[in-house]
Amino acid sequence: MKNLIQISILLFLILVSTNSIAQDFIVTVESTENHGDYIVPLKPGATKTFEVKVTNGRSVGYTVSIRKYAMGNVQDWMSFSTESMAIQPSQTGTFQFTITVPSGTTENVYTLPLVFDGIDSNNNTVPFSGNDQYIIVDSSKPDTPTFSYYTTSKTVHVYGWSSWDNMSNTYTTNNTSAGIGGIKHYVLKLGSSSKTIAATGGSSYDFNASPNTSYTLSVTAVDMAGNSQSASENVSTPPAKVTGLSFSDIKYTNVKLSWNASAGATSYDVNMYYNGETTTVGNNVTTTSFTIPGLSPDETYDFYVYAKNSAGSSEVSDKATVTTATLPRITGSALLCTGAYSYSINNLLPGYSITWNSLLTRVSVQGSNPCTFKADQITGRATINATITDSYSTSADLNPKLVWAGEPDIYRYNEFGEEVEYGEVVKENVGTVVTFEAYSHDFTANISWDVTPSSAYYVDNGNTCSIMTSSSGFIGAMAIASNTCGEDIMINTLTPNSGGFPLSMEISPNPASETLNITISEVKSETIVNMMSTSSELTVVPESYEIQIWSERKGLVKKQKLKGKKNQIDISSLKPGLYFVHLIYNDKVVKKQLIIE
Repeated sequence: MKNLIQISILLFLILVSTNSIAQDFIVTVESTENHGDYIVPLKPGATKTFEVKVTNGRSVGYTVSIRKYAMGNVQDWMSFSTESMAIQPSQTGTFQFTITVPSGTTENVYTLPLVFDGIDSNNNTVPFSGNDQYIIVDSSKPDTPTFSYYTTSKTVHVYGWSSWDNMSNTYTTNNTSAGIGGIKHYVLKLGSSSKTIAATGGSSYDFNASPNTSYTLSVTAVDMAGNSQSASENVSTPPAKVTGLSFSDIKYTNVKLSWNASAGATSYDVNMYYNGETTTVGNNVTTTSFTIPGLSPDETYDFYVYAKNSAGSSEVSDKATVTTATLPRITGSALLCTGAYSYSINNLLPGYSITWNSLLTRVSVQGSNPCTFKADQITGRATINATITDSYSTSADLNPKLVWAGEPDIYRYNEFGEEVEYGEVVKENVGTVVTFEAYSHDFTANISWDVTPSSAYYVDNGNTCSIMTSSSGFIGAMAIASNTCGEDIMINTLTPNSGGFPLSMEISPNPASETLNITISEVKSETIVNMMSTSSELTVVPESYEIQIWSERKGLVKKQKLKGKKNQIDISSLKPGLYFVHLIYNDKVVKKQLIIE
């Protein structure tokens, strides 16, 4: 019994000693130590070589041998560059392990133990081991990959591909940098072009392509063992970019846009850019031209065209810009008496119907060009209006033609700037000048003056009449507004009056539309004084004066300080209608009636 106890103690000391020695040998597998000791998955029949390093931490040298029989089920798979080597203290020996997976091996995870024996110079044997290694045998294909794509005229964009392999995923779970879901990489192919992208890489790719072309697009998922599974789609690209945009038959409210056919296109979309917004004005157009309705006259528009087929839309065409036609003017008489008058729209583009109407006049024939109008009232201002409408039911109103119906009216302004329809009675001192004024709403009317007695000295300036008072007493100044339809009068009376010498103003053209010419002339005292056979002479020379333009409805709409006898004023911002031009000088006002078309 005593001997048995001694033997047991000796064995215990040997085991303690052996474990102590084993701890001084370090076994490392650098290719797997950070990945859960899993070796990259292998297919049956595949071979894999990896390195196992053994470091001698003892103070004496050892011969280190691989204990192959300890590898159990996989020992027949294994071969080595060498099965033993001498390793000196603090030195590291490298063993190359080669795994050859037999054909027909069932896929699974197999354990590879790493067990070694160290023998010193006294033939003492020290067993030690490293971490078990795990061999993943993967013989099945990954799941069929899924992917998405879209096409343009020049590219096929592939994105969102995905697959899964259960066995290989055991490895990628432990080594996320090697792949995702057991997949190592994907192979994308479009026709003869291909691209390999790591599973950990991007998730989209653009292939260059030709317009209106059919391709086979495939995505192949390759797992960590090299097994693969593919999916494919037949894809087609849209037509090429549309070229050759041009315009014809440009009208007031529509234009015709044409372009070159794009091969493979089954329809076209036409987009319009105007006033900061883009709208589709032609959808699924099946021809290479399209009339665009609903436009406004004298406006600029940009257009773009897309070609389409079952694969989608082409890239957008280059911009095409067009300006619609400017509306014509209504022509005809500015005065209507008792007869019928003809009005026309000159150079009206074809394809438009006309609707005529007017205020204070009636239309005898609707829709014709020319059209006949007849005055419904004896006296009054009126407009001749015309609306044109194209075959797409888009209408546009022409600028109205301002007319006068019947004989003229006559009026003057009182001291409050109000219109009054009666004359003026003035009493002033002898030897000065009095100025009477008269106006008519009829812009066709002529204003003239008949002064009695005939010996009176006066200057007729149209809208105004300047009279020199004399000792002869009462003077009558009759203002006469006349047109071809008749006349209207206003009686003014004067007994000696003082006033000063006014300015005379002429405006042209009248009617006007863009600019107005202002011509100022002085009423010289010598004109009247010479009539009285005197030698004195005084001349009013304006250093500066103000021009005001008054709208019949809106009041003062423009004023401007001027110098010199001739000037030009911009009136392009004023709307058509009746206006009055006032010359303001030395608290005096000279007025003229103006029509703006």
